[in-house]
Amino acid sequence: MSPSNATAVSDWNSSVTVLPDEDCWTTFQCQLEATRFVVQKLIVPVVVTFGVLGNAVTVAVLTRPWMKSSTNSYLTALAVYDLLYLVLDSDDCVLDFVYENHVI
Repeated sequence: MSPSNATAVSDWNSSVTVLPDEDCWTTFQCQLEATRFVVQKLIVPVVVTFGVLGNAVTVAVLTRPWMKSSTNSYLTALAVYDLLYLVLDSDDCVLDFVYENHVI
């Protein structure tokens, strides 16, 4: 692609040259990879960690003898199933990390 086919796009701090077709596709791929990295490697582990800790504390508090009620039983069951979902669904991120970094 020649630079004469490029279009200049005004950015908030500079002028960025965007080339059509292949270069736009590689830019899109780079943005997609960066987004996947942020979501899968940073956000998901933080959400899983806080979710597991929060649900574990909820189960510990709601199962105290003086906290026995039908509402608390339902809330405890919800926390247990949410905890199971977080633990069993987080294996995708762990396996992705293990296989990508050749840990095993």
